[in-house]
Amino acid sequence: MTEKLEELLRELIKRGREPRGKKYSHLNCDPKRKHRHIMLVGDDIPVFSYSLRQLVSLESGLWQFVCENKMVYSSSFIEWQKWGTQGAVLGLLSTYHKYRLIESALIPEDQLAKFLLSNIVIEGNSK
Repeated sequence: MTEKLEELLRELIKRGREPRGKKYSHLNCDPKRKHRHIMLVGDDIPVFSYSLRQLVSLESGLWQFVCENKMVYSSSFIEWQKWGTQGAVLGLLSTYHKYRLIESALIPEDQLAKFLLSNIVIEGNSK
């Protein structure tokens, strides 16, 4: 599971994601912390380590990036729709980053890796 998560997060960086607003060149799961921490490494940038819980926070920008780039898995189930104040449908909840943010906040940390792998889809790795 850890290798798949590392691969997914590396691919997001290759596709332009800038964790913490900085251009990190690569990342690794921190073996000293039972692989529940991600270490970001970049040229001329201090190494930064954060937990999976921090990874799915609003500040990390993960869900914003994933939703903007249409990398979110949408099931064949009927989707709830997000409605605007004028009654117009603004989009599906599954592609709305605030919905994904709240959803991931409710997942226990020991299940976050599986949740991320199930809900973030990179072209060619679809369900």
